[in-house]
Amino acid sequence: MKFAPLNVPLHRRLETAAVLFHVMNLTLFPILSFIIPLVLLLSPFCPLVIAYFIYLYYDWETPAKGSRPSAWVRNWLIWKSFADYFPVKIVKTAEIPSCHNYIFGSHPHGIIGHGIFCAAGTEGAGFSKIFPGIIPSLVSENPVYDAAQEMAGHGYGVYLRC
Repeated sequence: MKFAPLNVPLHRRLETAAVLFHVMNLTLFPILSFIIPLVLLLSPFCPLVIAYFIYLYYDWETPAKGSRPSAWVRNWLIWKSFADYFPVKIVKTAEIPSCHNYIFGSHPHGIIGHGIFCAAGTEGAGFSKIFPGIIPSLVSENPVYDAAQEMAGHGYGVYLRC
């Protein structure tokens, strides 16, 4: 295995780390969210796991209702490095009034749409600065992505609302 040379600039290393962070969240988060409760079910923390399952049952429809988007997560600095890695840029070609609702479609080539996630699911590409007053809410039909989508309250397609 070859490692990156020592003369790779820090910003490139941060960009690579941001992509690694996102990919690990997509792969490890769903697995750990299944394994950890099972392990804790066999421990003294069993009542906490049961309480979690009750909450999960109560909260089951939240992803279908738009989840709970977090401005704090959308604005993490890591998303700027993530956007710079690919690079993802939003090009505004027309003024969009913020008093209407819009539906944008994205057709990612592959399982994971990093571009739409970065452009509208985070502030890495500066969505709210380019389209002030429009709040993106991403949706997905991809079950692989749904667990990670819950972490940030995001997915693939974009439903924009005032």
